[in-house]
Amino acid sequence: EDSLRDIDQVLATFQALLKIASIDSGLLREAFQAIDLVPLIIDAADFMEPLAEARQQKLSVTLPDHVSVLGHRDLLFQLIINLLDNAVKFTPPGGRIDVLLTPIGRVWQLSICDSGPGIPASERDKVFDRLYRLDATRQTPGLGLGLSLVQAVTTLHQGRISLDSGVAEPADRAHQEGLRVSVSLPMHQQDD
Repeated sequence: EDSLRDIDQVLATFQALLKIASIDSGLLREAFQAIDLVPLIIDAADFMEPLAEARQQKLSVTLPDHVSVLGHRDLLFQLIINLLDNAVKFTPPGGRIDVLLTPIGRVWQLSICDSGPGIPASERDKVFDRLYRLDATRQTPGLGLGLSLVQAVTTLHQGRISLDSGVAEPADRAHQEGLRVSVSLPMHQQDD
Protein backbone atom coordinates (compact mmCIF):
# COMPACT_ATOMS: atom_id res chain seq x y z
CA GLU A 1 0.00 0.00 0.00
CA ASP A 2 2.82 2.41 0.84
CA SER A 3 4.47 1.74 -2.52
CA LEU A 4 1.20 2.32 -4.39
CA ARG A 5 0.68 5.56 -2.48
CA ASP A 6 4.21 6.67 -3.40
CA ILE A 7 3.64 5.83 -7.07
CA ASP A 8 0.36 7.77 -7.04
CA GLN A 9 2.20 10.75 -5.53
CA VAL A 10 4.92 10.61 -8.21
CA LEU A 11 2.31 10.36 -10.99
CA ALA A 12 0.31 13.27 -9.55
CA THR A 13 3.48 15.37 -9.34
CA PHE A 14 4.47 14.47 -12.91
CA GLN A 15 0.98 15.30 -14.25
CA ALA A 16 0.95 18.63 -12.40
CA LEU A 17 4.39 19.52 -13.79
CA LEU A 18 3.25 18.63 -17.32
CA LYS A 19 0.17 20.81 -16.91
CA ILE A 20 2.28 23.75 -15.74
CA ALA A 21 4.66 23.24 -18.68
CA SER A 22 1.77 23.24 -21.16
CA ILE A 23 0.43 26.44 -19.59
CA ASP A 24 3.88 28.05 -19.70
CA SER A 25 4.15 27.23 -23.42
CA GLY A 26 1.30 29.66 -24.15
CA LEU A 27 -0.36 27.29 -26.61
CA LEU A 28 -3.53 27.20 -24.52
CA ARG A 29 -4.07 30.89 -25.29
CA GLU A 30 -5.62 29.76 -28.60
CA ALA A 31 -8.60 28.40 -26.63
CA PHE A 32 -9.34 31.77 -24.99
CA GLN A 33 -12.89 33.08 -25.12
CA ALA A 34 -15.00 35.64 -23.28
CA ILE A 35 -15.82 34.14 -19.87
CA ASP A 36 -18.02 35.38 -17.06
CA LEU A 37 -15.95 34.88 -13.89
CA VAL A 38 -18.97 35.13 -11.57
CA PRO A 39 -20.45 31.67 -12.26
CA LEU A 40 -16.96 30.13 -12.19
CA ILE A 41 -16.32 31.58 -8.73
CA ILE A 42 -19.76 30.52 -7.50
CA ASP A 43 -19.22 26.96 -8.78
CA ALA A 44 -15.78 26.79 -7.14
CA ALA A 45 -17.14 28.14 -3.84
CA ASP A 46 -20.05 25.67 -3.94
CA PHE A 47 -17.56 22.86 -4.58
CA MET A 48 -15.36 23.89 -1.62
CA GLU A 49 -18.20 24.79 0.76
CA PRO A 50 -18.60 21.26 2.24
CA LEU A 51 -14.89 21.15 3.10
CA ALA A 52 -15.10 24.56 4.76
CA GLU A 53 -18.24 23.53 6.66
CA ALA A 54 -16.56 20.33 7.84
CA ARG A 55 -13.88 22.54 9.40
CA GLN A 56 -16.51 24.98 10.75
CA GLN A 57 -15.09 27.75 8.58
CA LYS A 58 -17.22 30.60 7.32
CA LEU A 59 -16.92 31.00 3.53
CA SER A 60 -18.25 34.34 2.31
CA VAL A 61 -18.49 35.36 -1.37
CA THR A 62 -19.05 38.95 -2.56
CA LEU A 63 -19.38 39.31 -6.33
CA PRO A 64 -20.80 41.72 -8.89
CA ASP A 65 -23.54 40.50 -11.23
CA HIS A 66 -21.28 39.92 -14.25
CA VAL A 67 -17.54 40.03 -14.93
CA SER A 68 -16.09 39.32 -18.36
CA VAL A 69 -12.49 38.32 -18.99
CA LEU A 70 -10.83 36.77 -21.99
CA GLY A 71 -9.49 33.41 -20.92
CA HIS A 72 -9.43 29.65 -20.65
CA ARG A 73 -12.44 28.49 -18.59
CA ASP A 74 -10.91 25.27 -17.20
CA LEU A 75 -7.64 26.90 -16.21
CA LEU A 76 -9.37 29.81 -14.49
CA PHE A 77 -11.59 27.36 -12.61
CA GLN A 78 -8.47 25.42 -11.53
CA LEU A 79 -6.87 28.68 -10.36
CA ILE A 80 -9.88 29.50 -8.18
CA ILE A 81 -10.11 25.95 -6.80
CA ASN A 82 -6.39 25.92 -5.93
CA LEU A 83 -6.66 29.22 -4.06
CA LEU A 84 -9.80 28.15 -2.18
CA ASP A 85 -8.27 24.76 -1.37
CA ASN A 86 -5.22 26.47 0.15
CA ALA A 87 -7.43 28.82 2.15
CA VAL A 88 -9.51 25.94 3.54
CA LYS A 89 -6.42 23.81 4.20
CA PHE A 90 -4.51 26.48 6.12
CA THR A 91 -7.33 28.31 7.89
CA PRO A 92 -7.89 26.89 11.37
CA PRO A 93 -11.26 25.41 12.36
CA GLY A 94 -13.75 28.19 13.02
CA GLY A 95 -11.83 30.59 10.77
CA ARG A 96 -13.06 32.79 7.98
CA ILE A 97 -12.49 32.83 4.22
CA ASP A 98 -13.69 35.76 2.11
CA VAL A 99 -13.86 35.80 -1.68
CA LEU A 100 -14.14 39.23 -3.28
CA LEU A 101 -14.19 40.33 -6.91
CA THR A 102 -13.78 44.05 -7.51
CA PRO A 103 -12.93 46.36 -10.42
CA ILE A 104 -9.67 48.27 -10.02
CA GLY A 105 -8.85 50.48 -12.97
CA ARG A 106 -8.92 48.26 -16.06
CA VAL A 107 -8.61 44.94 -14.23
CA TRP A 108 -10.81 42.68 -12.18
CA GLN A 109 -9.20 41.77 -8.87
CA LEU A 110 -10.09 38.44 -7.32
CA SER A 111 -9.08 38.40 -3.65
CA ILE A 112 -9.25 35.33 -1.45
CA CYS A 113 -8.61 36.26 2.15
CA ASP A 114 -8.32 33.90 5.07
CA SER A 115 -7.75 34.03 8.81
CA GLY A 116 -4.99 31.44 8.77
CA PRO A 117 -1.34 31.88 9.79
CA GLY A 118 -0.39 33.67 6.56
CA ILE A 119 2.94 33.45 4.78
CA PRO A 120 6.00 35.29 6.13
CA ALA A 121 7.03 38.19 3.89
CA SER A 122 10.44 36.59 3.34
CA GLU A 123 8.79 33.46 1.87
CA ARG A 124 6.16 35.06 -0.39
CA ASP A 125 8.18 34.97 -3.61
CA LYS A 126 9.46 31.44 -2.93
CA VAL A 127 6.00 29.85 -2.61
CA PHE A 128 5.53 30.27 -6.37
CA ASP A 129 8.56 28.06 -7.06
CA ARG A 130 7.71 24.55 -8.16
CA LEU A 131 7.76 21.95 -5.37
CA TYR A 132 8.51 24.61 -2.71
CA ARG A 133 6.81 24.13 0.66
CA LEU A 134 7.07 26.20 3.80
CA ASP A 135 8.66 24.30 6.68
CA ALA A 136 5.48 24.70 8.72
CA THR A 137 3.39 23.02 5.99
CA ARG A 138 5.55 20.01 5.18
CA GLN A 139 3.18 17.66 7.03
CA THR A 140 0.12 19.05 5.23
CA PRO A 141 -0.96 17.04 2.16
CA GLY A 142 0.05 18.62 -1.12
CA LEU A 143 2.67 18.67 -3.84
CA GLY A 144 4.03 22.19 -3.53
CA LEU A 145 2.71 22.96 -7.02
CA GLY A 146 -0.62 24.70 -6.35
CA LEU A 147 0.67 28.26 -6.31
CA SER A 148 3.05 27.51 -9.19
CA LEU A 149 0.02 26.51 -11.25
CA VAL A 150 -1.89 29.61 -10.11
CA GLN A 151 1.01 31.84 -11.14
CA ALA A 152 1.34 30.10 -14.53
CA VAL A 153 -2.40 30.52 -15.23
CA THR A 154 -2.28 34.16 -14.11
CA THR A 155 0.71 34.87 -16.36
CA LEU A 156 -0.96 33.13 -19.31
CA HIS A 157 -3.93 35.48 -18.83
CA GLN A 158 -1.61 38.52 -18.68
CA GLY A 159 -2.56 39.07 -15.06
CA ARG A 160 -0.72 39.66 -11.81
CA ILE A 161 -0.75 37.84 -8.50
CA SER A 162 0.23 39.16 -5.10
CA LEU A 163 0.29 37.87 -1.54
CA ASP A 164 -0.28 40.16 1.42
CA SER A 165 -1.02 39.89 5.11
CA GLY A 166 -4.49 40.58 6.33
CA VAL A 167 -7.99 39.32 6.04
CA ALA A 168 -11.02 40.90 4.43
CA GLU A 169 -12.89 41.95 7.56
CA PRO A 170 -11.39 44.99 9.36
CA ALA A 171 -12.29 43.48 12.75
CA ASP A 172 -10.13 40.45 11.92
CA ARG A 173 -7.09 42.57 11.02
CA ALA A 174 -6.34 43.15 14.70
CA HIS A 175 -4.98 39.60 14.81
CA GLN A 176 -2.25 40.49 12.25
CA GLU A 177 -2.75 37.09 10.69
CA GLY A 178 -4.25 35.83 7.54
CA LEU A 179 -3.36 35.88 3.91
CA ARG A 180 -4.82 37.88 1.06
CA VAL A 181 -4.12 36.39 -2.36
CA SER A 182 -5.03 38.83 -5.11
CA VAL A 183 -5.20 37.88 -8.77
CA SER A 184 -5.73 40.75 -11.21
CA LEU A 185 -7.01 39.90 -14.69
CA PRO A 186 -7.53 42.38 -17.53
CA MET A 187 -11.14 43.35 -18.18
CA HIS A 188 -12.63 42.11 -21.42
CA GLN A 189 -13.68 44.91 -23.81
CA GLN A 190 -17.39 44.41 -23.19
CA ASP A 191 -16.84 45.53 -19.55
CA ASP A 192 -15.31 48.85 -20.60
